[in-house]
Amino acid sequence: MTNSELGWSQPFDVYEYFRTEFPKKWTPARVSASSHGEFQLLSEQGTYPATVSGRLRFESKEGGAWPVVGDWVAAMPKENAPYVIHRVLPRTSTLYRGLAERGEPDQIMVANVDVAMILTGLDNNFNTRRLERFLYLASSSGIRPVIILNKADLHTDLEEARATVSKVAAGCAIHVISAQTGLGVDELAQSIQPGQTAVLLGSSGVGKSTLLNRFSGVEHQRTAAVRESDSKGQHTTTTRNLIPMPGGWVLIDMPGIRAVGLPGGHEAMEAVFPDIDAWSMECRFADCTHQTEPECRLTEVLRSGELSPERFANYRKMLLEVAFQQIQGDKQAELQKKAFTKVVHKAQKKMYRQRDEAD
Repeated sequence: MTNSELGWSQPFDVYEYFRTEFPKKWTPARVSASSHGEFQLLSEQGTYPATVSGRLRFESKEGGAWPVVGDWVAAMPKENAPYVIHRVLPRTSTLYRGLAERGEPDQIMVANVDVAMILTGLDNNFNTRRLERFLYLASSSGIRPVIILNKADLHTDLEEARATVSKVAAGCAIHVISAQTGLGVDELAQSIQPGQTAVLLGSSGVGKSTLLNRFSGVEHQRTAAVRESDSKGQHTTTTRNLIPMPGGWVLIDMPGIRAVGLPGGHEAMEAVFPDIDAWSMECRFADCTHQTEPECRLTEVLRSGELSPERFANYRKMLLEVAFQQIQGDKQAELQKKAFTKVVHKAQKKMYRQRDEAD
């Protein structure tokens, strides 16, 4: 299997990069799975277990990159032992999620992704407000979102469903499929270019595992029926896994996400809510809160029905959450900086003391 089939999309030749940047004994590989500091790597030579070097472990504590699924790394083979990961290569994209409810900064889920396949089921799982949150995850990470409406065999009006989604996902490709029967799956797979990396995003029960198995023709993940009363699914996928697909592209399977925490930063709000952003520019006051101010354009479109109260309410909720997550991230970054500075000062004092004793 070539590096291009493993999703290599860097704007330079992989072997030339390694020849000039790294020792000859290091080799390129991609992280396909990780668990508790242990990794699985895919390379042109095969699949190998791996661990990280001591230097990389130290550098990650002071802000350096820690390997995640999807990363390209420089690793050194070892006979009858796990590979050792020495460097994480520059990332083309990084998919984050916010953990503000835990008081933690943004978390990196996967890296080097080109397409985010956002799945929702056309059953009781269907929720446009959740789609808006997933669209924010993709847009804030610089990843092209694709909306997939699964379980078409359970819906009576597919055109209505497509029209409903198009109102909240303007400009996004929308695929109506049935992973169970195979309807539309081939066309969806062909829309991913060879060498690209896609990630499956969605809550439990939307059919991610079924779609993965349908794509690959192999049962990589077991599947389970959803609960009939509310279409909630079970967590049949518990880890992130990078899997090469027959068409020459790569798919990252993700566990179902129940709470879609939003990463910090406001830039992606404009991409997810372009209509609200455009209307807000027409308000009389630049700092309009869109509540009681006179000549508020958003108040007008809410009254006219052009903007639904539910979409506007979700916009305000997400805006506050994104701002809060940014504050939490800044706080944690400052705390980590102080903690690292304290460790460095302590090590310096110890070094000076040992030097004085030696003298």
